[in-house]
Amino acid sequence: METRAQHLEKVQNTANYLRLTKDENFLAMSEDYIRNRIPEGYLRISAVLNDVSNFLEQYYKTIRDYDLSFGSIALATASSELAVLIMPGDTSSDFKDFLLRVENDTEPTINDDLIRIPDEMIVACDDNEMLLNCLIQETYLNLQQNAYNSNYIVDRAILATKNE
Repeated sequence: METRAQHLEKVQNTANYLRLTKDENFLAMSEDYIRNRIPEGYLRISAVLNDVSNFLEQYYKTIRDYDLSFGSIALATASSELAVLIMPGDTSSDFKDFLLRVENDTEPTINDDLIRIPDEMIVACDDNEMLLNCLIQETYLNLQQNAYNSNYIVDRAILATKNE
């Protein structure tokens, strides 16, 4: 019968093997998906966040347990052109310029902490109860006709940080 130390060593060796196998084969396993849908830098960001999350989990913590500036994270992501790459249509250069002006503090502010969002970036909705539906309808104009078209859905993905 194996001792507890031997059992823990086997578990650790298995975990190390799986981690090495995953690291060696990660790009090969996901190559098609990467090529077709995801900018390369985004996978690195996801991998880092996954590693941080796994590390914190050992101490029964999550990223939400720490006071992080989600606005700065969103701007860093956007300025790394990830957000610009997911913007549909011809507005991506305007959106990129807007984000860079915000990051460089050259966008006009109100009381030094409020930024006016350009009209073309605002989704108008008269009914507060239906705000989410208005956003979905504006983003997915022909959702009923394209509900089973994965490219239609993925190309219009809404990425945002979750700040609870």
